Amino acid sequence: MPAKKRPPVDEGTRPEDSPIAWFGEMLLAIDRGDFARAFEAQGQLNRLGWTVSQSKPSGKNRTPRNKADGRGVR
Repeated sequence: MPAKKRPPVDEGTRPEDSPIAWFGEMLLAIDRGDFARAFEAQGQLNRLGWTVSQSKPSGKNRTPRNKADGRGVR
């Protein structure tokens, strides 16, 4: 069985068109309290066809901010 070939890399891809980069930028901005930048990043995600919603975790059994547990992510 032949080895799988990776798809070719599109050399024309621009960083500002990467939803992963904008999502990371949004998370960093939220952590830093820069809500204007987070709003801008969310707008860029919308431009790229991604919908992101945020929710606050419930008050029960809150996990410290430096621990990821998946709550509040949809």
